[in-house]
Amino acid sequence: MIEKGYNKFRMKSFAVKAWLCRNEHVLCDPADIDALSRLSENIASSCMFTSNTLQTAHTIPGQIDFGASVPAVSAVSSRVFSLLRARLGRNSPIATTIAEEIRLAFADLLVLGDDWSAVNPAKFAVPIVARAGNRAIVGLRLSRNEGYLRLLIKHAVGMIFVAEALSRMPFFLRPLVARLVWNGEKIVKKVGAYLDPVISEYRTRQPAGIEGGEKSLLEALLDNPRTDPRGVTIAPALMILNFAAIHTTSMHFVHCLFALAAHPEYVAPLREELFGVFGQDGSGAVSVAALDKLVFLDSFLKEVQRLTAITITGIARVMTKSVTLPSGMELHANTVVAGPLGAIMKDPEYYPPNPENGDSFDGFRFHRLRCAARSEGKSTEADEELMFTGVSARFFSFALGRHACPGRFFAAMELKIMLAHVLMNYDLKLKEAEAPAMWHMWYAQISRPFAKLMMRRRNTEE
Repeated sequence: MIEKGYNKFRMKSFAVKAWLCRNEHVLCDPADIDALSRLSENIASSCMFTSNTLQTAHTIPGQIDFGASVPAVSAVSSRVFSLLRARLGRNSPIATTIAEEIRLAFADLLVLGDDWSAVNPAKFAVPIVARAGNRAIVGLRLSRNEGYLRLLIKHAVGMIFVAEALSRMPFFLRPLVARLVWNGEKIVKKVGAYLDPVISEYRTRQPAGIEGGEKSLLEALLDNPRTDPRGVTIAPALMILNFAAIHTTSMHFVHCLFALAAHPEYVAPLREELFGVFGQDGSGAVSVAALDKLVFLDSFLKEVQRLTAITITGIARVMTKSVTLPSGMELHANTVVAGPLGAIMKDPEYYPPNPENGDSFDGFRFHRLRCAARSEGKSTEADEELMFTGVSARFFSFALGRHACPGRFFAAMELKIMLAHVLMNYDLKLKEAEAPAMWHMWYAQISRPFAKLMMRRRNTEE
């Protein structure tokens, strides 16, 4: 529906009936999208949209503070997001640690022989992402605790369906139904119970943190004297962090695997790049500097994201005050507004077909665009917009402006390390004649959860 509206109205805004049973205005003018992203939270509320969409009052009690005139993330969540930007940002020093965790997780979860086997990539992608992410979030002890990871994964997967069901019910029924089918308070307490021993140990012994002296986000959070050192207080902030990270990173990794299988011509040049950086045996040191050299892999990641974005709209907001945008569009209070992310990123005017074969998929598109930007002497900012972590009014998978995803640099690190491991250690091909069609659910699109690939241990002689 949104793609049809975009193609019909092009640069003009239009309204659609949203899944929350109200009209949603979709902005198509890049200038309007950029202006929306720059509005303050008390004018265009991202938090209010998220709390409505995910029904956080019931699914993650305590994550949103509803005491203010405009709902805002809790004080603990705010500190966690600040630490995420500071510690797991562009130059995070923990790449070596995360690479080792990913290597061990693959060894535990993906055991293949020399013969081709049908594999459901989502089955190993989700626990690997959860394990690697929590190595940085809560440290070694809990990152390998199967009960803790299973609880977080179950919460992350189930929360979407519960939120969708609750949103269709009358307001007065939601608390009762949520308690009967979900019981968010109970889940928060369970997560908190896993955190309490780790918190107690850290406060007693003050360990050095993960390798290299780098502390986990939880340890850094506990260093703040304003943090309430109870697991049940900290749990909601870590749960929403895991919800976002587990879904987006694992799904994008699965999309990349299907893209590699559907476009095998990219495997050889990507492997050549990887062997040039990490050596033929893959034993080279993994660091941010080394990962930054993987320019072809970075471009491939962004092209897959362009065609398989997790959501078909982006920078969604609930307007709390009336605003006039650069195009003259007037947005009134209580209006829900978003940008047509999927339609813009598939627009051939912005992203023309591959010049070599006419295919809409062009894995090295963004590498060529980066090279062209440099040769034309364009700014560093223009170059960085074309990187996987880059954002602009025409590519806002990681949001835009003040709400640009603070975890995108860590997600990029995880994805590059995971794809590098697959390319250097496994072969893969499609099980069917073509890649499975995407599933569309509300404004989300994902690979079919039970779709399988053919994989085997890499044959170095072919």
